[in-house]
Amino acid sequence: MYSYILDIIILTWLFISSIYLFKSVKSYNRLFKTKDNKDLVAELDSLIKELSNTKLELNKIDEKLQNYILTSQNNLKYRHILRYNPFTPKGQENQSFVIVLLDENKAGIALNFIYTGDQYRIYPKLVSQKNKNELTPEEQQAIELAIKK
Repeated sequence: MYSYILDIIILTWLFISSIYLFKSVKSYNRLFKTKDNKDLVAELDSLIKELSNTKLELNKIDEKLQNYILTSQNNLKYRHILRYNPFTPKGQENQSFVIVLLDENKAGIALNFIYTGDQYRIYPKLVSQKNKNELTPEEQQAIELAIKK
């Protein structure tokens, strides 16, 4: 007789526990369902995959950025400013100057600023291996000094 009573108590307890378990599972599923009707675990797995893909892409972008930085630093590899006096009287100070900006191929631009007493005249020239004869001695000297540095 006691065994029947004990069996009824255990069955009742199992029934009530099952009801609470089903309610908990239902609440869990309702709480953690996404808008695509995936469960939370599947959604977290997809987010982890996207995160790893994003990390790979960021590493690639970082490598490209480092290459661009190195390349941009080499764009103006040779630079120099040379002050000089273009006129024969040595009474005036060296107020004229040449700015040379060259890349790693020793090609670029030479800007010659000549002071004429009351104004500056600017003479830009492209610098390459072909037009070395067209440059003034001051521009050639500035190019040589830029390359030596």
